[in-house]
Amino acid sequence: MNSTEKRNILFTLVASLLSGISIFILDSYFQVEKPWGVVSHPYLDKAKMLHYLVTPLLVLSIGFIIKSHIFKKLKNLEFEKKKRTGLILCFLLVALIYSGQSLLFITDPTIKLIFVYIHLGIGLLSGATVMAHLRS
Repeated sequence: MNSTEKRNILFTLVASLLSGISIFILDSYFQVEKPWGVVSHPYLDKAKMLHYLVTPLLVLSIGFIIKSHIFKKLKNLEFEKKKRTGLILCFLLVALIYSGQSLLFITDPTIKLIFVYIHLGIGLLSGATVMAHLRS
């Protein structure tokens, strides 16, 4: 993986993490009182828009490194520490994409809240796994 691919992945991952965390915080803790009742924070829509713009770029940048990095590393069957974190990261990113897409069409509030926490947890775990993968 060259430095441009690494920089693209890190930029889109950090942008996705920051926008996702801001969505969670704005949606969970910053409700605004209006005369007609409680409404979402005014910046919540902008945070969601940013997240929806950045996450496809993350998926695209992951797609770019599948052939040049992931498949090339999988040919060697020795499981060193870096390869373990990479495989864990592959599974986490698939789960992250699935849980994020599920949030778009789940309508039951209880199930949606469960998926919000699952998506947030997988996202934070993915960020930590990327950092561990880069450092090992």
